[in-house]
Amino acid sequence: MNLIKDVVIVGGGPVGLYLAGSLARSGLEVLTIEKKKEIGEDIICTGIIGQEAFTKFQLAPSSIDHALQDVELFSSAGGRIKYHHPFPFAYVVDRKVFDQSLARRAQDVGVEILTGLEVKEIIPSPTKVKIVAQGPENQMNFFQAKICVLATGNNFYLHQQLGLGKPSQFVLGRQVDLVAEQSAPARLCLGKAFSPDGFAWQIPFKEKGWKIGLLTSSDPRPYLRKILKSFFPLIPGSENNNLPPLSTKAIAQGIVSPSFANRILAVGEAAGQVKTTTGGGVFYGLVGAQLAEETILEAFQRGVYDESLLSGYEKRWRERLESEIRIGLIMRKVYSLLNDKDVNLLFQIAREDGILPLIQDQGNFDWHSGLIMSLIRHLYHYPHRIPAFIHLSREIWQKTKYITSGEAFPKS
Repeated sequence: MNLIKDVVIVGGGPVGLYLAGSLARSGLEVLTIEKKKEIGEDIICTGIIGQEAFTKFQLAPSSIDHALQDVELFSSAGGRIKYHHPFPFAYVVDRKVFDQSLARRAQDVGVEILTGLEVKEIIPSPTKVKIVAQGPENQMNFFQAKICVLATGNNFYLHQQLGLGKPSQFVLGRQVDLVAEQSAPARLCLGKAFSPDGFAWQIPFKEKGWKIGLLTSSDPRPYLRKILKSFFPLIPGSENNNLPPLSTKAIAQGIVSPSFANRILAVGEAAGQVKTTTGGGVFYGLVGAQLAEETILEAFQRGVYDESLLSGYEKRWRERLESEIRIGLIMRKVYSLLNDKDVNLLFQIAREDGILPLIQDQGNFDWHSGLIMSLIRHLYHYPHRIPAFIHLSREIWQKTKYITSGEAFPKS
């Protein structure tokens, strides 16, 4: 098979599908290639997408399971905070339904979607880019395009051959799905006894369903058993090794640069467009897709497809997202220095020092840096209350001072 398209997008996740549909609506011929046999198949995700994404990107509400407005926070040392936001700040979605709705929307405007094909090689040339994909019976398929977009998520196997960057680090999200007769809001569990490297979550999903997971590079099973024993004592697995099936996903953390080459762009997690505080990638990826669309349309208008024009894409998306990504990385470093006593102290500060009203006023599910800066400025007035862990790293402390002062953020 040898097809010629304006744009070939490698990856049929939300970011690739959204970009494909947007480009097709602007009159381009677009092909999307997905290695899974079915769009939305076997997705490892909590399925939480911010309210802003649905309005900004006109996403279909059919995938929404329920809205999030309340959340309970637990510390390893026994602290507990019940938080109520003034309005729903996010939605829990069925990711298969969500992805497939984006696929149908793209197909409705002329996007061709091929599934079950794994792209093995991408070969740019001065006049075109050639894409080689392997089918389920090892047959090779060849495609040509003027521009190729990588929307490959956390798979960076094509980046090296194309001279693109890779993320500086990864975190591992590990999750089990279970059924439990329990009515409760979403929960976040903080502290090393729940997750030694990050945080743990419990998200209700559909009737009686729960998504329970954590960010950690360690063996997650002891921590999952602790969570089950503490919050779901009637579920088998809390006392032995019979945990529900465990899913694991590596999540890119950090700027991927360059995210462009001659006739090549990377978007979404493939460009490092991921919230480094939580590991969520849909919203930042969609922001990146919009900026990629602007650059690609400009390339077709001018008939220029090389790095001289496509480099503008990276400049645009880094201006929009880089400070969020870098500040999130710093806050993860700071958080990693907390012990359980520190976390409990922060819970006390949150209850006593006006933190919760500040979150209600300035909290945004997708844009975290503004709230982080406000919280640090707030705590800056109470230096005796800030845990000693802040002073354990000169680099982190110096960078947090830039945040509190509002000065230009230093790049690493």
